[in-house]
Amino acid sequence: MASPVFKTGVTRLSRAGWVRFPHSPATVLMLLAALLVLAPAKAQSQRSDSTRAGVSPATTGKPMSAADSTIQGKLSPRRAFLGSLLLPGSMQLRMNRRKAATIFLVAEAATFGMSAKSWNDLHKAKQAREDTTQTPVFGADGKPTIDPLTGLQKVDTVFNNPNLVGRIRARRTHLEDWVAGIIFNHLFAGADAYVAANLQDFDANVQANATSRGMTVTARVAW
Repeated sequence: MASPVFKTGVTRLSRAGWVRFPHSPATVLMLLAALLVLAPAKAQSQRSDSTRAGVSPATTGKPMSAADSTIQGKLSPRRAFLGSLLLPGSMQLRMNRRKAATIFLVAEAATFGMSAKSWNDLHKAKQAREDTTQTPVFGADGKPTIDPLTGLQKVDTVFNNPNLVGRIRARRTHLEDWVAGIIFNHLFAGADAYVAANLQDFDANVQANATSRGMTVTARVAW
């Protein structure tokens, strides 16, 4: 007599929890984010320009605050860092740096899209782990084999898609890598905006001119 075969779907609930980062750079990136947030808003060596700000020389020894910078129509470094940290490319647009803003916005869309795809692939692999076929085990005498621990008949469990089940670890790693990419893009955008805000008073112009004797490069730097 043929052995009965039982088809099972999802047999147990998977425990919910956030993906950990034991072997990805996400942990290091989050530590760098904490260090950058705690960093001072301006370098101690930066001083306000008394000629442009219209202040007396006696007050030039005090670093310019964020409020003073806002009054002069300039973006403060702290605000630039926090703005681009939350939304990469936003402060670059405020400072009219469209190419840099485009790069960060495209990177944000790409990393978010690939993270969503990786999460969906991991979810499918976990579902395949729950999709099994169970076959009762019979002894040599044709009688059901009883499990002494549970008192129930033993069954052989086989995955219906073992190839997909074997990809769970790899797909979890892919998801962690893309999440780390999102974090890195936010940190790099914030750091870029912080530096650009500190260099708003830095005026540099480099020109290259071709002459009969060769190439002439001239540079003009004003602070």
